[in-house]
Amino acid sequence: MESLPSQQHIGPLDKKTRIDKWLSEQYPQFSRAYWTECLKQGLFLLNGAQPQPKTTVKEGDVLEWLWDEPGFPAATTQYLDFRSEPGNLEYLATTEHYAVIDKPVGLVVHPGAGVHSGTLANFLTHDHPSNVQLPNWGLIHRLDKDTSGLMVVALTLEGYHALTQQMLCRDISRIYWAVVFGIVRYSQTIDVPIGRDPSNRLKKKVMPHSERARRACTHVRVLERFAHSTLVECELETGRTHQIRVHLEHLGYPLLGEQLYSRQTAARALFPRQALHARELHFNDPISGERVNFESTLPEDLAQLVVALQEGAAGA
Repeated sequence: MESLPSQQHIGPLDKKTRIDKWLSEQYPQFSRAYWTECLKQGLFLLNGAQPQPKTTVKEGDVLEWLWDEPGFPAATTQYLDFRSEPGNLEYLATTEHYAVIDKPVGLVVHPGAGVHSGTLANFLTHDHPSNVQLPNWGLIHRLDKDTSGLMVVALTLEGYHALTQQMLCRDISRIYWAVVFGIVRYSQTIDVPIGRDPSNRLKKKVMPHSERARRACTHVRVLERFAHSTLVECELETGRTHQIRVHLEHLGYPLLGEQLYSRQTAARALFPRQALHARELHFNDPISGERVNFESTLPEDLAQLVVALQEGAAGA
């Protein structure tokens, strides 16, 4: 979860763009329909006046955000037809103010373009009905559909505000394990900005000299080397969309199974999904302030992959 500015200046644009389209491109975790509804509810000012969804923006315009929460407005059934649904979420911990969930591979975190049901948010609000009233259903951060592992969610508004503030201040530590194609020779830090790929709105890319890019920093530590691949640990200092996937591809070490970013045919073919797992999560209890720590075991498919690579390396 990232903070929204109270005021934002519109950056360079190739042409005039509708404000609902611009918002969906800047914040793609929510659909254009979501932003259209926010605009209809009067949650913005553009150059001091309330814009309509079809209002166009241009470079230099000033956009103001008219809500107090540090995250995004709560979703409503008006534009996502949101319904709570029974599911089978695995909770590693549940307290009054937060829960820690071990997300399986293949589960979408929240509704969006083309996905309106069967998400973690649908299941979460079935288990915790009051989360329907929380900003973003209580979600503090997200994982890609085919990334497994740990997520913390808020169960109260007090917990949401406290955990979101920790995310903004980088007090929540998120550590991932990944298997990459190629032999990583040494541990290193990748501190290179990431922005939207202008040729493909679904992708991000390293853009070191672009004003549209945002700082992204990933600390990579080598855990084990195999014959043609490496098991690495990635700790996020920032939390940009697809950050680990983009940074590792930029280094020339794409994730095994990476379909969107990898240019290596062999890397794409070696595993049916990106070999990425959110293994550790550390944060402060929203009320007591005590540091709490959680660890997730590798899912079966990724654990089997590591064993196969270890056996292959031993026989090489």
